[in-house]
Amino acid sequence: MIRKLCYELYKLDWKNSHITVEKEAKSIKDYFDGLIDSDAEYTYNDYLEEFGYNEELYACYDEFLDNEYQDEEYICGLLNNEKFIDMYRKDKYERESKLRLTFDITLYGKVYDTLVGILGYKQDCFLSDNCIEIKREDFESIKSILFDVNFKEL
Repeated sequence: MIRKLCYELYKLDWKNSHITVEKEAKSIKDYFDGLIDSDAEYTYNDYLEEFGYNEELYACYDEFLDNEYQDEEYICGLLNNEKFIDMYRKDKYERESKLRLTFDITLYGKVYDTLVGILGYKQDCFLSDNCIEIKREDFESIKSILFDVNFKEL
């Protein structure tokens, strides 16, 4: 939850410092103009993700987490609330203590059986069929059990 809050505040801050009212108005008009000429149904957010504000747009969520979210001074300034700052610091610490790893999708069954069945990880450690998030301290033991799996850190 705190990550989403930070991302929404970041987008607002980015928009306030990069986009003029005129640019935003043009973007909205272009969006509605595109709806008139087509049968496609998409939201204004979908439009922004594709076209941006005259081809300018804030970082996507994953890029934000890898960059701006790591800047504690910036994020604490956005939050400006002790309860949220504490939540952010706790989340950031937990995130730093974990590894995100990808692997060959053909080995999904083996990785799943080992992590969930043998080591007791919960299914939510799988971010996708070929990406896991584990405790950094567990990596060496997992690597020794799954020695034939080529993990790549994200």
